[in-house]
Amino acid sequence: MSREPGASERLLQRLREVGTEIALFNRRVAASMGIREADLVVLDVVHRTGPASPSQLSACTGIHAATMTGILTRLEDDGWIERLPAPGDRRGARIRSRDPERLEAAYAEVNRSILDAFSDLDDRRADELGDVLATIASQLRDVVR
Repeated sequence: MSREPGASERLLQRLREVGTEIALFNRRVAASMGIREADLVVLDVVHRTGPASPSQLSACTGIHAATMTGILTRLEDDGWIERLPAPGDRRGARIRSRDPERLEAAYAEVNRSILDAFSDLDDRRADELGDVLATIASQLRDVVR
C-alpha cells in the first residue's frame, strides 16, 4: 500500500515540473532566436550578471572552455554579445551583452505571466519564496560541481 506524498514531496514534484517546463520553454526561445540552447544559457548569464570573462562564464555554466569559445564566436557573429578588453590584461576579454532588450523581448510575455502569478504574494512571502529558490539554486550548483 503506497502512502500519499507529503507536502515536501508534492513541492519537489512541482519544482521538477517547473524545471521541465522552463527547459522546454528555453528550447523554444533558443529556436525562435536562431541560436542553440547552450548559447542561450551563456547569453542569459551574461545578461543577468553583467560583463564576464570567458573563463568565468565557463565556470558558472559548466561549459568547457573550448566549447565556450565556439559559443562566444557564434553569439558575437550574430550580434548578441561583444568582447571588450579586460582592464589590466591586454590578452583578456570581458563579454558583454550588446542588445539586452532583444533577449528581454523573447521572455517578455512569460515574464508578465510569472509576475502576475507572484502579484498575490506580500513582500514577506515573496522574500521567503525567493530565499527558498536561492537555496535550491545553490544546492543544484553544489551537486553539479
